[in-house]
Amino acid sequence: MIDETDWAILRSLQENARLPFAEVGRQVGLSAPAVAERVRKLEESGIISGYHAAINTNEVGLPIIVFIQLGLVQGRSREVVSVVREFPEILECHNVTGQDCFIMKAAVPNMQALQILIEKMSQHGRTVTSVVLAAPIPRRMIDQPAINQHLYEQTKKREA
Repeated sequence: MIDETDWAILRSLQENARLPFAEVGRQVGLSAPAVAERVRKLEESGIISGYHAAINTNEVGLPIIVFIQLGLVQGRSREVVSVVREFPEILECHNVTGQDCFIMKAAVPNMQALQILIEKMSQHGRTVTSVVLAAPIPRRMIDQPAINQHLYEQTKKREA
């Protein structure tokens, strides 16, 4: 179980993973070695799964962001995952419940590339594609107490 100090460290690292441990320590009231030890434990436990640079897709020539929903014939999931791995344009792929089997996020340079990608995915099932017009919440930090409070309030409203 992680405590409030761990959550404070996680918030700092989510805002800027390049912060020196001394700065994180200043923010959370610990020494740099104490922060380093806590971060090591968070990494070993799998709570911190990596550190990544956020890339502006528009600035690297991939201005069109889309979500592709793919519904397939049952039993072809492994085949689709194998195909999806071949497309660097596909940034995320999630196996989901509901009408569709997969939801994929992709970044493409132009509509022609999107058409090709959709045609390739359509060979494996029915696709529905949504083009992102704007991202009003492009990335949100994980903050357990806030999530718990929100869910708690929603549960209480339903019980009333």
